[in-house]
Amino acid sequence: MSTTDKLYNISLSLTNMDNTTVPAIAHVSTLEVNGALYQTDAETAISTTDPVTSATVADGTVYVMITPAVDGLTCTAAFTATAPTWSDTKQGWYGTGSFVNCKYLLSRMKKSITTY
Repeated sequence: MSTTDKLYNISLSLTNMDNTTVPAIAHVSTLEVNGALYQTDAETAISTTDPVTSATVADGTVYVMITPAVDGLTCTAAFTATAPTWSDTKQGWYGTGSFVNCKYLLSRMKKSITTY
């Protein structure tokens, strides 16, 4: 995903919600992270390596965490089992500690082996 300077409606879709393929962020999805808009140029994979634990995300409740790159031009997505906290200043669900600038998508899902 890369930043955009155009005005877009914020819209995001996930793919593969009806099969056993790992979900991904659909092409031409747009989301806001820390006030910056990002738009997918292609279907964007969601990593199954939990950024908090550096291990494959465990079965159970999982969330999608969006992490902006240091340059602020791109971001990545990963599943995490760590629950978000609400940020009044950012008006969204974000991580804590070293993940304070990582935004969570508005939904959580259950992972069971290869099914999300």
